[in-house]
Amino acid sequence: MKNNNTGVYSCARLSSQRCKNKMMRSFADVTLTDIILRKFSEIGNNTFFSGYESVFKNKCNKYNVKFIQRSEESSLADSPASTIYSFLKDVDYEYLLMINACIPFLKVSTIIEFS
Repeated sequence: MKNNNTGVYSCARLSSQRCKNKMMRSFADVTLTDIILRKFSEIGNNTFFSGYESVFKNKCNKYNVKFIQRSEESSLADSPASTIYSFLKDVDYEYLLMINACIPFLKVSTIIEFS
């Protein structure tokens, strides 16, 4: 990481309106959640993942990635952004870089270079 004051994160929910459970569906014998958490485990300490459902916490534990609990309200909200991302209020980074976990071919090197 270029900047230790940059937190790199992603978040997910199972209650997506357009594609239910997309983060837990099989994709090349793994899930999109597994793919992003593998990348985060490569990057190191400045990464975290947030979700409401326990399946995300369990996966974070598997990959040794910091987990931040979302509220049910946050996981169900479509707006406003202050509700959706309310889990970030206690995060202690000067900058945040959100990674869309639905981009499975994004390289770790690209994330590191950007941050």
